[in-house]
Amino acid sequence: MLPHVFVLAVLCVTCASGASPAICGATLATPTADLTGQSDQGADYWAALDKQIETTIKAGKAFEAREWLKPEHTNHASLMMSNRELLEWVNKFYAVRAKKLWVSHIAADGHVQVCHEVLLEMPKETDARKAVLKLRDEFYKMALPTPDHGTHYLLISLE
Repeated sequence: MLPHVFVLAVLCVTCASGASPAICGATLATPTADLTGQSDQGADYWAALDKQIETTIKAGKAFEAREWLKPEHTNHASLMMSNRELLEWVNKFYAVRAKKLWVSHIAADGHVQVCHEVLLEMPKETDARKAVLKLRDEFYKMALPTPDHGTHYLLISLE
C-alpha cells in the first residue's frame, strides 16, 4: 500500500496587531493527497472535519473566495499559486456546481494576508458531487479517484 501524504490543517487568522497568526480552532490531520485514491479515515473523522469547517465559517474566519481574490485586494495572496490561478480554480469549482467556496487559514506575511486553504460547500446532487471530487483530483493531480465520504464540506489545502 502506498503511503498517505497528510497536511496538518490549522485554522488561523491574523492577530489584530498584524503579528504572527493566532490559532483559532482545533487542528485536524487532513489527507490532501491520498496516493491510493482511498482513505483510512472513519466517519467520525469526516464528521469532525465538517464541524470544524462549519465553525470556522460561522465564526467569520473564512471569506468568500471570489470576493477575497479580487485584484483590488493588493495585500491578499495565495500560497503556492497566484491569486489569478486560484480564482480560475474557484470558478471551475463553481462551474461544476459547488455551492460556495471560501478562503481560510489566513496568515500574515508582513503586510500581505496569505490564504492557505479553500473551503468548499459540497452540492447535494450525486452527479455534481462526483464532478466536484473529480475536479479536486485534477487540482491535486491524483491518478485515482477520491471516494465521496458524504461530507457537507471539502477542505482544499494549498500547502
